[in-house]
Amino acid sequence: MDLNMTKDEYIELNINKLFYSWLNILLISGAVFILLLGFLDYVSTPSNFKKFLIYRIVAVAIVLLLYLVNRIKVSKALQNSVTILSGLIVSTMVALMISKFGGHQSPYFAGMMLVIVFVLGFVPVDIKISAVTSMIIYGNYLLPILFYDNISNESYFFAANGFILAIAFIVLLTRYLNQKRLSVAFGLQYEIEDQKKQLEEYSVRLEQKVEERTKELEVLNEQLRQSQKMEAIGLLAGGIAHDFSNILTTIKGSIYIISKDLDKTSPMLKYTEQTLSSVNKANNLTQSLLAFSRKQTFVLQPVSLNKVINKAENLLAQVLGEHIELTKILTEKNTVIMADRNQIEQILMNLTTNARDAMSDGGKLTIKTDISEIDEAFKREHGYGAFGKYVLLTVSDTGTGMDEEIKGNIFEPFFTTKETGKGSGLGLAVTYGIVKQHDGFIDVETAPQKGTTFRIYFPVVEAKEVHQENRDVSSATGGVETILLAEDDTEMRKIMRDVLSLSGYKVIEANDGEDAVRAFMKDRDRIDLAFLDVRMPKKNGRMVYDEIKRVSPEFKILFMSGYTENIIDSHGISEEGFNFISKTASPDEILRKIREVLDNVH
Repeated sequence: MDLNMTKDEYIELNINKLFYSWLNILLISGAVFILLLGFLDYVSTPSNFKKFLIYRIVAVAIVLLLYLVNRIKVSKALQNSVTILSGLIVSTMVALMISKFGGHQSPYFAGMMLVIVFVLGFVPVDIKISAVTSMIIYGNYLLPILFYDNISNESYFFAANGFILAIAFIVLLTRYLNQKRLSVAFGLQYEIEDQKKQLEEYSVRLEQKVEERTKELEVLNEQLRQSQKMEAIGLLAGGIAHDFSNILTTIKGSIYIISKDLDKTSPMLKYTEQTLSSVNKANNLTQSLLAFSRKQTFVLQPVSLNKVINKAENLLAQVLGEHIELTKILTEKNTVIMADRNQIEQILMNLTTNARDAMSDGGKLTIKTDISEIDEAFKREHGYGAFGKYVLLTVSDTGTGMDEEIKGNIFEPFFTTKETGKGSGLGLAVTYGIVKQHDGFIDVETAPQKGTTFRIYFPVVEAKEVHQENRDVSSATGGVETILLAEDDTEMRKIMRDVLSLSGYKVIEANDGEDAVRAFMKDRDRIDLAFLDVRMPKKNGRMVYDEIKRVSPEFKILFMSGYTENIIDSHGISEEGFNFISKTASPDEILRKIREVLDNVH
């Protein structure tokens, strides 16, 4: 690995190499596949067999020529061009066959799907090039039919189009996810190789100075162990979300413990605050990605949308600044929805920030609520929605607006029109994910220089709002009770033990599910609460819960996890009646939650 190469350059270089090699394989195998499928011509349309064979031979000849061109060098531009041309050539061949055999009723529309899958499904081509190529392939199918064919069987024609578009969408989505996966994999590989290079340098130094630099040897050996641990984690990337949550929690716990020992006037206090700020940024980024993927765990309860807006008004006004006017138009009707209050505030913040950036010279932001009903006419007009009543949240600005191209991309993660460093491109992606996880719908109306309007539909619920009690969030409440702490991650368990002990609690540790059950059975008369990780070796958190409840039905249990909602659901933890807190919570939040469970505060 070139040490002067950045991580991004390394990732791009390796993806381009894969692109080059896989495209070579695709072109050769595609040529063979085209010829082999000539058997279908012989079976399906014997009268056209010879003509179609000529089409196939010409297409194969061009594909083989593209193969020779592609072998010239590794070049993203060259590989992109070859990909587009191969898709164009082969889809043109299929289009000619369709024109000679059934037109819009030809079963050969399936050939277009094969072209899309073959050309775009197996090579790491850029998502934009994939989209262009898929449009070219689809255009080769659709345009000749529209211009030269008399469409008599509309149902067949629309079904064929539907299948082709569905396949194109699936392939594009798969291509996007695979590109992300490759970037992560090569990024981890870069870090591992970088660590290996450092280890080699350390080993040479150790061999040269082993007798006179014993202390340095110990430090370097520790670095060696840490690097090997990092490599192992890289190979087990499937559990990275959970591991990352543990790491963040451990760091936050350590900072919490350190800050408790510092005097309020200590100059070191600012460094702990800066470190905590960085940890929170990392945690926010993780939560944002989880929100977009709709895997984040939310606490859903009846919430008045109007009250959330009123509560957030001052903060939103501060975000907008004095040069932008904020106007509210709130309906007097019931606006109670089943929602996570914090996530609704996040939606308002994201949309307000987006509007502010679009009104650099000033303007007006209007937040409006109303009741809307989605019926058959609505679905025909808008193309989405489920029947029923909805609370409609409308956020409109008088900013610069967007063209259709930008509008089509705004909900993609990391898409942004701002300058580098001015925004992550996650705000609207997060908003989209939150809305979907609340069973809602989001619509955008915009045009250049005409502002932007976001309409979000939340299902109405016939329930009273749950009022949250105001609590002092600046300090956590400790206690003297005994807590059974079950966590398989050693460092995480040690930090949680120290945080609990620092707050006055007595702690009994367990490193897996079976250990937790044994500890409870041994000391159940003096244990006041079990604090359980959801996923542990030997017995998971739910299994431990069931065994404890069989012996002591009224015993208090609090679950924690860094896993996302689908993992928690699979262990039966998210159903009503369970106490749960995320590992990404701060030590103060964890201590407050423990105090609430011990005091039966709901």
